[in-house]
Amino acid sequence: MKVQILSCTPNPGKLLHQVWNASRQATDIKPIAACPNDIDLMKLIFEQDAPVSEFLTLVIAIDDAPVAFREQLVRHRLCTFWIQSSRIMDLGQAPMWMPNTLNAEQQALLRDGYAHVKDSYRKMQAAGVPNEMARLVMPEGRLHRIQMMINFRYLIQMCSKRTCWILQASLWKYFVSGIQRELERLYDANGCDEAYRVMAAQIGSPPCTTSKKCKFCLDNERRLKGEDNLPVCPLWAKFYDKDLDESQKTRAFEYYKTQGYEEMWSEDPFKPVPDLNAHICNESCSEPCPEAQKD
Repeated sequence: MKVQILSCTPNPGKLLHQVWNASRQATDIKPIAACPNDIDLMKLIFEQDAPVSEFLTLVIAIDDAPVAFREQLVRHRLCTFWIQSSRIMDLGQAPMWMPNTLNAEQQALLRDGYAHVKDSYRKMQAAGVPNEMARLVMPEGRLHRIQMMINFRYLIQMCSKRTCWILQASLWKYFVSGIQRELERLYDANGCDEAYRVMAAQIGSPPCTTSKKCKFCLDNERRLKGEDNLPVCPLWAKFYDKDLDESQKTRAFEYYKTQGYEEMWSEDPFKPVPDLNAHICNESCSEPCPEAQKD
């Protein structure tokens, strides 16, 4: 899946400063060229989820997106979508999604299924079935292009929700990491404008990293008890101080590595929480050292 930002509101840090301050004073609105690139205000707006961030608008193109991903994407209603047509296109040579999370045997089974579908599609065309009817046999793994317009506030909310361990981040990781890379590209293309890096930092963190609270405790409890075969979320275990056995830790770590969470999450769930009450010894320490007393 390839993600491109086709357009983005220019001078985002300056624009937010302009709009924010215009709502708090009766004087003439400053021209945007005279406004500072207010990074601190920008961070505050994002942290507080202030509606003013909706003034930042992006047009995004997603190439090689599986239909299965589109079916989730369009549930987010506060966007405008323009989808590549399957009604008039010849899908006989359409590329198909091959998830790299499947092993070789599983990929071979999926490849055989795709080949059977394409063969059926071509036979229907040969029998005079119009393309708009023949397309009915096409699978959810068919790749196509999606274009969308979205404001940045809703993009943050959408990505945050979908990078949750429970909510299929393995399918969304390509979109999320693509947005992050594109914002880094805009940072370079706009004279290292720090505003784009601030925007990139908002994408990819699950909602619990700020609140330290999980909306899916029951799901994780079921996984912890073995009632659900999927691995326990390591962030949930970390925030709620749950003890995982070695097998559960291994499964969670492998899932974290292979499903793309390591790339997206800003917080490492396997890094121990520091003990703020721990005694730290150094040369200037005047307290008696507990470790030395043991000796």
